[in-house]
Amino acid sequence: MSVNISEKRAFLNRLAKITGANLANDQFGVRELTREFGMSRSYIHRHLKAFTNQSISQFIRTVRLEKAMEMLRENVASAAEVSYNVGFSSPAYFNHCFHEHYGFPPGEVKKRLIAEDIEENKVLEESAVEPKQLPNDVVTSTATGKKLTLYKVFLISAISLVVIALFWFYYTVLINGSFFPYGLSQKDKELSIVVLPFKNLSDNPNNQYFADGVREDILNDLYWITALRVVSRTSAEQFREGNPSARKIARKMDVKYVLEGSVRRHGEKVRISVQLIDAYRDEHLWSSRFDRELDDIIGIQGEIALQIASKLKAVLPENEIRQIEKIPTQNAKAYDYYLQARFLLHKANSEQRSDFDKEGVKNCIQYYEKAISEDENFAAAYAGLAKAWFSL
Repeated sequence: MSVNISEKRAFLNRLAKITGANLANDQFGVRELTREFGMSRSYIHRHLKAFTNQSISQFIRTVRLEKAMEMLRENVASAAEVSYNVGFSSPAYFNHCFHEHYGFPPGEVKKRLIAEDIEENKVLEESAVEPKQLPNDVVTSTATGKKLTLYKVFLISAISLVVIALFWFYYTVLINGSFFPYGLSQKDKELSIVVLPFKNLSDNPNNQYFADGVREDILNDLYWITALRVVSRTSAEQFREGNPSARKIARKMDVKYVLEGSVRRHGEKVRISVQLIDAYRDEHLWSSRFDRELDDIIGIQGEIALQIASKLKAVLPENEIRQIEKIPTQNAKAYDYYLQARFLLHKANSEQRSDFDKEGVKNCIQYYEKAISEDENFAAAYAGLAKAWFSL
């Protein structure tokens, strides 16, 4: 990529200026930056990688952290207040990012400034003192004093290191849960998620197929995000019964994030509720409720998947966004038949069954055929029909 230094500087300065103008807005992310910049996400991502080896979300975070450091050095507010002022809605996540970027937590900035001032004053004082000839007994006494002083310094340093180590263990392991002594490293866990079976809150228990269908379509859209590691549907099925904590689920699945959801259907109205959890910190990162008419439900799954990606600051190329936003059919009745067919096929092929449900598969074939009769261009229905016949 042939770009002169002035163009590179202008490109980065403009990105930084836009980010700085939206610093306190915790909703400001990749999509908002690309929209204000006026270029595609892939264009900005490609140039940023070439100039700084950073993704767009990493660049935004760096601008936020550098402003935070400036504010902390000027002592304009506490670390928690600064975190909100620079767009971090969670002080704990701000502490984690700051420590990862600078190598020490934000609470140490003030201490380090004091230490720098003391060191600077000490150098000035030492440079101002002129050496004098001292008597031998004074020199001997001074040497002994220096030995004692060195011993004290060594002892105090050793005790300090032990205290710091204990504090680090307490803070990172017991409080933040940000140290993972098993499985993947935190870097690998950073973008990993399990989508739990959605609860059917409808009055009619037979609407479970609809809740499962919405959840599976969200799951399928998340699969398209290459920056995100997603646990398979069959692996997550084990959490349909019982009520284990998000942290226990994350430990077992070796992921960092958990998505929970529920669906309530009443007549032609549907309400989908979702909540995204950082399982290791036991924090709700995001939750939302989507109220739709049944005819308008198609495509909401892609919208939810993109919002999840945004909250996790995952970088999505244009082709992935297009794939997620793609609507499989415009026919609500065909889509409903399709969800019923897929539900019956999964049920027939369930690993929990001791026998193969041949009649269940034949029943699901009828629903796939109904979906196709409603929309003859419904590709996913043809694919499901093929799977059903293959099962037989």
